[in-house]
Amino acid sequence: MGMKRNLFGAMVVAGGLTLWSAVGSFAADLTPAQAKDAVSTCAKTLTLTAPSGFSGEAAANVAETNAGATLAVAEITAEANQSIDEAATENGDEDTAKTAQALSAELNAIVTEACQAITKLQAEYNAAIAEIKAEVAQPEPPKVEKPEKEKADVEKPESNHQDSEREQTQQQRTEGND
Repeated sequence: MGMKRNLFGAMVVAGGLTLWSAVGSFAADLTPAQAKDAVSTCAKTLTLTAPSGFSGEAAANVAETNAGATLAVAEITAEANQSIDEAATENGDEDTAKTAQALSAELNAIVTEACQAITKLQAEYNAAIAEIKAEVAQPEPPKVEKPEKEKADVEKPESNHQDSEREQTQQQRTEGND
């Protein structure tokens, strides 16, 4: 299990470096359109697991996890694109006009933040899928149904009633002998 974790950790780091270098390639003066393209490129790096490799509840869990990850990437992308649009709009305003370098720096920061969020999402997704796989790999103990033993309807002797009758009879004899 330790080997798999190390390998998983290395894959996450490698994925992060790949995303970081993809963002770095846009580090030159970015335009809003290029920034949106960079965010889109990061979003495309999300790798999902096909639920077809699973059955039953595990397949449903994978499909649900895929849907959640897809929705999260869409939200990250939409938020980044909105921030990019706001930065571009502010730059178009004469009162708050920024230099091309300042705008590019802001756009780079937005892209970097979005790509880091997607990288983190991928790591969380991978952990969730690993957990589903681990649950599938653990065999469930066989359910052994114990046959219910039918209890025979046996009438219990009324010992308390009989005992009390005996005591009364003995008391009557004792009283009668006195």
